[in-house]
Amino acid sequence: MNIETKFNIGDKVFVCQKNSKYERETCKICNGKGYVVINDKSFQCPECHGMKQTNSKHIINFTPVQVEIVKVITSTTTNNGNVQLHVKYIIREHKKNHGKRDRSVAEYRNIIFYSLEEAEARCKELNDEKS
Repeated sequence: MNIETKFNIGDKVFVCQKNSKYERETCKICNGKGYVVINDKSFQCPECHGMKQTNSKHIINFTPVQVEIVKVITSTTTNNGNVQLHVKYIIREHKKNHGKRDRSVAEYRNIIFYSLEEAEARCKELNDEKS
């Protein structure tokens, strides 16, 4: 069986990589001390656990990253006589601190592109949706 896919093994492509972080703020329970006092006894703050700050806002940002496709997985399903083809790509990322890492990306997510410009445009759309 010969199945045509949009991308092939070895292709250098761009994906919209999801980055998330939290904004930090001074703990409102202990006012940034890291502890609370009850009946002249000090206890670690139950909200910030002694860190003096808490997470206030979850920020998700998408950025384009170049990766390599290392594997293509195809499968089919049949639903009421209709055959559907599913394609999943395994990509290899190069992380600064973690070396090479493989992960899968399904085609339907619409985050894999041949050109950097297409990836940047899609990442911008995704960032605007999250705002």
